[in-house]
Formats: sequence, structure tokens, C-alpha cells
Amino acid sequence: MTSVSEQTHTQQSVETSATLTRKLIRGSSLLTLGRVIAIVVNFAVQVITVRFLIKSDYGAFAYGLSIVSMGASFALFGLGRTLNRFAPLFQERREFGRMAGTVMLSLCCVTAIGLGVVVLVLAGQGFIGSTLVHDPLSLSLLLILIVLAPLKAVDSIFEEMFATFANPKALFIRRHLVGPLLKLMCVLPLIFAHSDVRLLAISYLIGGVLGTGYSAIVLWSVLKKADLLKYFRRDSIQIPARQVFGFSLPLMSTDLLVMARIALVTVVLEFCHGALAVAAFRAVLPVARLNTFVAESFRLLFSPAISRMYARGDVSSIDRVYWRTMAWIAVATFPLFLICIGLSDVITIALFGSEYADSSGILSLLATGFYLSSIVGFNNEILKAHGYVGRIFLTDMLTIASAILLHLMFVPVWGPLGAAASTTLVLLIRPIGNQITIYRLGLLREIDWGCMRLFLLMIQATVIAWLLPGQIGNSVTNQLLTTIVGSLVVLVAALPVLDISHTFPELMRLSPFHNSIDATET
Repeated sequence: MTSVSEQTHTQQSVETSATLTRKLIRGSSLLTLGRVIAIVVNFAVQVITVRFLIKSDYGAFAYGLSIVSMGASFALFGLGRTLNRFAPLFQERREFGRMAGTVMLSLCCVTAIGLGVVVLVLAGQGFIGSTLVHDPLSLSLLLILIVLAPLKAVDSIFEEMFATFANPKALFIRRHLVGPLLKLMCVLPLIFAHSDVRLLAISYLIGGVLGTGYSAIVLWSVLKKADLLKYFRRDSIQIPARQVFGFSLPLMSTDLLVMARIALVTVVLEFCHGALAVAAFRAVLPVARLNTFVAESFRLLFSPAISRMYARGDVSSIDRVYWRTMAWIAVATFPLFLICIGLSDVITIALFGSEYADSSGILSLLATGFYLSSIVGFNNEILKAHGYVGRIFLTDMLTIASAILLHLMFVPVWGPLGAAASTTLVLLIRPIGNQITIYRLGLLREIDWGCMRLFLLMIQATVIAWLLPGQIGNSVTNQLLTTIVGSLVVLVAALPVLDISHTFPELMRLSPFHNSIDATET
């Protein structure tokens, strides 16, 4: 009887894991589709901005946005990832007062810190202008754009709330339709009114206000529809401050890492080489970041799903979901990665002009770092779900220290190319450290050897796609052919690992062999 009971429990666990995996990947796939739409719009915004601004003006504008990113990361104070874990955890346990308290505490703290960042920059503009910034235009734009810091931080909290309380469709609309369209509206004056960079900065500020306001209105409607607003009354809220801050303070290192990884290198570039160097680095950065778009779409639903599995004690399911998610991200992003490293010179000149031809090597380096880190970056969510925030903190602090050291070593000597090299190394230090920690703690007890064989094949395909065009004629046609063939080989090899027939059964119904398969099973 015991063995039968154990077998039944194991079978139910596998079925539950498969269902959760399917739900996660399907929801994430909707967000990935939305991300593709957003990519097209954001790409247009990037190209328009670079094309319609002179290189020094674009460098000054990009510098201001980098400081805004640093301010927003600092204002988050680790509370975005904390909310992502505790809100679904309390909701699953039906502790709605603590759930509401977590939300309100996160919003209030992030808003207060963000406003403090704005006051600090405005009050210290004399020191910044005389010490840190050489271009007066960079400082002028910074004073306009800095108001975006608290807006971006609050909007990040809202996105975590969308992932927790709303369906993927609501998150799809806010993140991948409304946001990019607002950015597109911001750059329209550059095209039709031939406006200067200061008006562009003001337009970005207005767009940030509108986007945050839209998120607040939609979330209010979502909470009301789910009958959760009643728990946000003063007599119902229970603020788990000790639990939230105990979790968020170590995770603040993750937000500091975001600052050290990209924004800090921009500050060092401007200080050592000026706005033109910033432009050379920042122009291709969004192109390289495209290699993370699938991972970012998956992450918003991956974290709450893992937290719910952990709350149910279904630890074995986490292994299967983790490996399957890694495989989907790696395969879906692989063609774009091959294009970025094989056609970097063509892409750079076609998008931004010959003035940015020296940025092709920067693109190849950054694309490699972003792609590899996106595949294994979810190990941070595994540690977070199990509560090992102290281990995350140690790894992040090591990475931050390494980032500062590498930026100071590489950027003054090699300029934008050195910035790309140091950024790529920093992107890899953290996931490697987390993966070592996970296996030392025994949190992932199973290794999916099918995924491992797939990853080995992808490495081989990358090396061939990189070296082969040089042997047969390094033309655009040959580079495209090797990219297409390599992508198709990887896709065919990945089909058994991805388990498309279970994740997307409607696709199998379109197959001409579907009826015969059903007959055989019957």
C-alpha cells in the first residue's frame, strides 16, 4: 500500500509539474511575442534617436539615461524582487493582509528613495558638473531626466504586481505595447519638428509620467476585479517589515549590480573619454540586449511560479521547470545571437551609419555576454525561492567589486571596446558563481543531460558559424547561410528537449500526422 501511495504521489507530482511548466511557458511565450513587438518599436526609437542626433548629443543623452538607470536601481532597494516572492507566497497561503502590507511597504519605500535621488542630484549639480562630468550638455540633460528615476522604480514595482496579480495579457499590453508606443511618441518631434536633444529629454519625462499613471489605473482595476482591494484598508493591512527588509536588503546588491554592470561603465567612459565614447558604446547596447528579450519575458512569470512550487513543498518540480526554461531561452535566442556575432559590422553600419563603424566589435562582445548570462541567469531565482539571499548577496558583492576593478582597468586604456570587454566579463561572473553555489547546496538534484547535450551542440554551431565564413569567403551571403543552417540544426536537435507536443498541443493538431498518432495511441 505504501509503495502504491508513493507511486501515485510521484505521478501526481510529475503531472502537476508538467502542467505548471506548460502554463509558465505558454504565458511566457505570450510575453515573448509582446516583447518581439516591443523590440520592433524600441528598435525604431533607437535608430531614430541615433540618426537624428549628432554623435556628441546622443552621447550626452545616453549618459543622462544611464544615471537615471542607476537612480532607479538604487531606489528599488531590492524590493522589486522581494515583492515578486512574498506577494504570491502570501496570496497562496491566503494571508491577504500580509500580502497587501508587502505591496504598500514596497511602493512607499521605493517612492521615497526615488524622490531622495532626485533631490540629491539637483542639490549636488555643482559638484557633479565640476568633478564627474566634462560635457555641460550631459549635466543639463541629466537635470531634466533625473525625475524619471523614481518613475522608473515605481513602474518596476507595478510590473511585478502585474506578474503576480494580473494575467499575462495585462502585462503584455502594459510592458510591450503601451511603453514602447510612448517612447515612439517621444521621438516624433525629432523627425517632424527637427527638435533638439533637450526637447527629447522633456518628451521622455512626459512619457514616463503617462506610463506610470496608466499602470496605476490598470492595477487598481485588476485588484478590484479580484476582490483584493478590501485588504488594502488600514484595518486589514499587516506590514511584515522585518521579513520584507530581511529579504530585500541582501537583494539590494542585485540592484547595485545592475548599476555597476552598465551604468557605471558609462560614467567611467564619459569621465575618461567624453560623450563621443559614450555614444559609441551605448548606440549598440540595445542591439546586444536583444539577446535577453526571451529571458526577460520568461523571468516575470518564472519567479512567482517557483515561489508557489516552493510554498507547496513541490521542490522536485523546480528542477524540471528550471532546465526546460533554460532550453527554451537558449534555442529561441540562438539565431539572433549568431547574427550579432557574425554580421556585427553590417548591422552597425546599416542601422547607425558609418560614423558608428567602430562599434561592431563592441556589439559582438556585448551580445556574447548577454546571451550566455540570459541562459544561466535564472539560477538566481532558484536561490531566492529557497531563501538563500545571503548567498546571493555574497555573489553579488563579489561581482560588484569585480565590475569596479575591471571597468577601471579596461575603460581608461581601451575606451569603448574596453567597456564592452569588462561588461561581458561582469555579465558572466554572477551566474557562474550562483551555479556553483546551487550545486554545492544541492538545490538542483537532477541534471537534464538532454539539455546539456543540446548546449554542447550550440557551442559547436557557434564556433562553426564564426569560423566557416572566413574559410569559404567572408561575404554577407555566406554569413547569412551559416547562421540559418546553424539555427536549423539546433532547432531540430532541440525538439525532443523542448517537448513542444505537450507545451503547445494545438500546434500538433495542425500536423498532418496528428490523426494517425491519435489512432495509434487509441
